[in-house]
Amino acid sequence: MSCFQLPKKMCQNLTSILSNFWWGAANGERKVHWLAWHKMCKAKKEGGMGFRDPKAFNQALLAKQVWRILLYPSSLGARVLKARYFPEGSIMNTTCPSRGSLTFRSIIHGRELLREGVVWRIGDGTTVNVHHDSWIPRQGSLKTLAQ
Repeated sequence: MSCFQLPKKMCQNLTSILSNFWWGAANGERKVHWLAWHKMCKAKKEGGMGFRDPKAFNQALLAKQVWRILLYPSSLGARVLKARYFPEGSIMNTTCPSRGSLTFRSIIHGRELLREGVVWRIGDGTTVNVHHDSWIPRQGSLKTLAQ
């Protein structure tokens, strides 16, 4: 799950297996539905059971790979991906080529989740590209100004 984006059908099958375990039939009798599935997937502190949605968990693990590429750019995996897919830029602003590997396409899927929550510190301003970087806060983003 942390290397490849799982197909939608596989995520649905995993969810089905989990729900059948809790709500399926035992000895010919259907089990009682104590909670709706979306409530079971809520965090325990929010009143749910803390189950993970396979699709969301898969994307979170892929986002972790992008974070590792950003944090450890000298690692072998980061250097190989950089040499092949983004030799002149960063993984955060590269596009996925049409013939990109399944691994790289999966990592790009995780990057979209990471983009929603990552905050960029300007520092001395030498790496800022005013015309292309997303530096203006937007509605519904974690990049909004502190209140």
